[in-house]
Amino acid sequence: MLKILCPTDLTDHTSNSLIYANDLAKKSDTEIIVLHSFFIPPPLPAGTKVKSPEDVYHYGQKMLQERCEEFVNQYISSETQSKCIVRRGFVLEEILKVIKEENIDIIFMNTEGAHGLKELFPGTITSKIIENVLCPVLVIPENHTFHPLDDIVYATDMKGNEKENISFAFKFASIFNAKVTFLNISKKLTPKEQEAFKAKMSEEASVHNYQSIDFVIIESSNVFDALTNFVESNDSKLLILSTRKRPVYQRLFQKSLTRRMAHHAFVPVLAMHKE
Repeated sequence: MLKILCPTDLTDHTSNSLIYANDLAKKSDTEIIVLHSFFIPPPLPAGTKVKSPEDVYHYGQKMLQERCEEFVNQYISSETQSKCIVRRGFVLEEILKVIKEENIDIIFMNTEGAHGLKELFPGTITSKIIENVLCPVLVIPENHTFHPLDDIVYATDMKGNEKENISFAFKFASIFNAKVTFLNISKKLTPKEQEAFKAKMSEEASVHNYQSIDFVIIESSNVFDALTNFVESNDSKLLILSTRKRPVYQRLFQKSLTRRMAHHAFVPVLAMHKE
């Protein structure tokens, strides 16, 4: 069974992650776990009798649990296995706890566009989750309209070990019967390097018995622009990127391509770590 974690703030802004999770659940054996964390309890109804501050949190959590279940019922079908978890605590900390407790396979979440200092410094929840969790994270853009994930681009720089990520990508793609295009963008590849790229990806596809694949090599020094233009012009439905775990000082002063795409892409981005 695939276990999906959907963090939510219980607003319509985060509904897209539930819509995509529900679509996947219709096609595979999946459980959707919806998490809402809070630090300040909501206002209690007038006349609620409380004896201590802990009572305020207790009643607040009960109210939020009911609100979470109502919210989930709007977007997840009754046939889909799902549950709501409401926790008192900081978002990232509670997400990390639930990942471990529930053996989460993948996170689905929405994001808002980042601008200026927000983009330079990884202060958004989305950025922190991508940097800190080990499981794949599917990030859905703000105001994105749902589309079946039947055309997938897997962008790779051919550096590091991506075997596990490619394996996950094929399993994920098979749920949607999607075409997978392996894309490499670099300043220049020799003919020998181009053939090595195609051979490596073909070998991985053969191992997983996956037929619907393609290979594209783009010569460009601006990876972000080339990647964005390719996804847009080909009407791709999902972009997969692998990112390396980086030291804190690099996270502060270097803009990760994965993080940048997650904030600015107009299609969902599946972010995964690699060695």
